[in-house]
Amino acid sequence: MKTGHITGRRHPAKSRRFSWARVPGPGDSEFTRFTTWRLYRRDVTRRLHNCQLLIGHGWPRQRIAAELRRVRNEFRDAVDALDFKHLGLTP
Repeated sequence: MKTGHITGRRHPAKSRRFSWARVPGPGDSEFTRFTTWRLYRRDVTRRLHNCQLLIGHGWPRQRIAAELRRVRNEFRDAVDALDFKHLGLTP
């Protein structure tokens, strides 16, 4: 089974409002076989916010995708709340 979608390194895109990176774990033992997914998002003041998620190499793609969607939506909502605060749109 190919695991490049889990073990390959991917650098974040530059100058986008949302980007992500994938960093494989340092070792090859049972306890270090994981990948760190880093999500980045800029707010209206152009400050960079990040969120990290550790995912094991044994997870199926569907579970990885579902977990990343869930975390991305929560992260988006948190940064959007900051945007609304900066724009003075919250009560």
